[in-house]
Order: sequence, then C-alpha cells, then structure tokens
Amino acid sequence: MSLWEYVACVEGYNEAHGSKSHGSGGKSYTDEDLREMGIEGF
Repeated sequence: MSLWEYVACVEGYNEAHGSKSHGSGGKSYTDEDLREMGIEGF
C-alpha cells in the first residue's frame, strides 16, 4: 500500500463516518511506524 492509498483510505473512512475534522491533529506516525504498517513512499 502506498502512502497515497493510505491517505485516501483514511479520508474516505472519515467522510463515510461523518468526521468533521480535516486537520492534521491526529497521531503523527514515524517513518518506522509507517514501514511496519507496509506503507511505502514516505
């Protein structure tokens, strides 16, 4: 899964579930966290 695909999934989930927050106030992931989740291209 690329970084773009991950962000698209999160945005789609938030839109479908009525999230009103569009800011970046969520958890900040380190490069190692992303690598462990299989996110590429960061």
